[in-house]
Amino acid sequence: MKTHVVYAFIDGEGNPFYVGKTNDLKIRKQAHLYEVKKGNTLPKYNKLRKLLGQGHEFNKLIIVLEEGIHYDQIDNKEIYHIQKLREEGYRLRNLTDGGDGMSNPSPELIERLRQSKLGQKRSEESRKRMSEARKGIKFSDEHKKNLSIARKKRVTKQSTRDKTSATSKGKINIKKYELIDPQGNVHITENGLSLFCEQHGLSHPNMIKVANGQRPRHKGWTAKRLE
Repeated sequence: MKTHVVYAFIDGEGNPFYVGKTNDLKIRKQAHLYEVKKGNTLPKYNKLRKLLGQGHEFNKLIIVLEEGIHYDQIDNKEIYHIQKLREEGYRLRNLTDGGDGMSNPSPELIERLRQSKLGQKRSEESRKRMSEARKGIKFSDEHKKNLSIARKKRVTKQSTRDKTSATSKGKINIKKYELIDPQGNVHITENGLSLFCEQHGLSHPNMIKVANGQRPRHKGWTAKRLE
């Protein structure tokens, strides 16, 4: 029986920016490349076109997130991976939460989808499907390797940005934070949030939002900046 895979497009630094599913990755790659060359203006193709213009090799911009998936589980798996990567702070170009099989929507449909999701809370059915998708999930070695590399690059890059932005007239002023984990334990970090988030499996962008009061918590954690 032919199985399915969930795959992702990644940028030059290994950061995923689109998640898809297929039962034939070779043919799916060809279809994506055709859309890029013919000028399709969907966000994922605009991003791919830019990367190819920078000299990146197309086949190196696709990684397998999970393989060997039965057809009746593929939609749930796609939903799960999209949600997981978004929670980790990746900006995906997917137009939906996944599981819909839509390959080439019209601009009008894209706008309707965007408008329909403004302020929309995830439905109970959607949460249930994501929960079911987590059961028995197996990540490919390639998926683990690529995401590990991507996270390390993001931490290094963010750490550099933190130091650069905090440097004023030759003086470095790295922010200090107080974080409280789901068990109520208090953590103090004096070296910014990037490395701390990487060590504790947290999304740096989401924890910044928590510290700035833009969201109440992330994975049960709270954070505030200390003066």
